[in-house]
Amino acid sequence: MNKHAYTYTILQYRHDVWSGECMNVGVLVYCPDLSYLKLRIRSGGARLSNAYPGIDRSALLHDMRELERWFDRKNNERGSEWIWRSAHDIGLHLLGNDDSSLRWHLDASGVTNNPEAIHEQLFQRLVVKHDPEPGRMPRSDEQVFEVVKSKLKTAEVLSRMEPHTVRSSYSEVTFEHSFKNGKWHCLQAISLDSADAEQMQRKAERWAGVLVGISEAPEPFTVYLVTGKPSQSELLRQYERMMELLRHAPTRPVVLDEDESDEVARRIAGAAH
Repeated sequence: MNKHAYTYTILQYRHDVWSGECMNVGVLVYCPDLSYLKLRIRSGGARLSNAYPGIDRSALLHDMRELERWFDRKNNERGSEWIWRSAHDIGLHLLGNDDSSLRWHLDASGVTNNPEAIHEQLFQRLVVKHDPEPGRMPRSDEQVFEVVKSKLKTAEVLSRMEPHTVRSSYSEVTFEHSFKNGKWHCLQAISLDSADAEQMQRKAERWAGVLVGISEAPEPFTVYLVTGKPSQSELLRQYERMMELLRHAPTRPVVLDEDESDEVARRIAGAAH
């Protein structure tokens, strides 16, 4: 069976242009002999939300779907642009490697008689390999917050909470549940229910980095972090280590486990009076 040359490139989401840290979110494959040009992207953003607190997931998924549709339209054209040298070149033609959050990585090639099958293999290996196992969805930050929400309501403090953005010269972060009593008290739930120890560490380190960015904010504030434990017992030791990492982050946040919801509510209610 004849083999046909194909090229591929990876679409990456770059959350912080300055640090250069990226996550693979799609794969573009181009096989001109078989008139195949297609971008495959993530269908959901749970892993992105867990990895990058504060990300505008809806806007990012919208932008990626627009890219996907553009390549679908281009695939149906039969003009001179089918002589592009590689998938990477086509990607750069549409979306250059500037300071935007989406960028192209890798200019690779191979041969195949089934571009759809090779596309699936590349997508599984390069984009979703480290996603949670099917049937086991890690809890979100919102689900962890639900654990403490009823306690805050009973303590008559939930109704007083509102979104507040802490700003410094370097960064800003919005805490959805905050109240002011002399200074701002900002509550954030963080799910550390991860697929593995490495993912858990990345998320804890990112939140520590968030606190670095606002540590020199001019206004006084206290951050309360409620952490959600992993459902896998073998990850509990790593979970304890990550709680300690967060306790030693800049601003010295109050870090309590979700099982300590009563204590969380007590401390916040005490600060509110």
